[in-house]
Amino acid sequence: MEIRGKIIAVLPVKDGIGKTTGNEWKSREFVLETEESKPQSVCLQLMNANIERYAVEVGMTVHGGDVKPYVYG
Repeated sequence: MEIRGKIIAVLPVKDGIGKTTGNEWKSREFVLETEESKPQSVCLQLMNANIERYAVEVGMTVHGGDVKPYVYG
């Protein structure tokens, strides 16, 4: 799945300790508005080292070539 759009919101970093592993984790979510004839807002998440690797900011245009969707529920 490929996705392209503009970042319209960046949420604060969350952190914690895994219940089963005891390892520390960090996550940052951001909202992307797609560049389609009918734009959609999509919430994406960066985990751990990827937070620093991909410094997302509001207004940035993003193009992801290998986005793996995760369905909750």
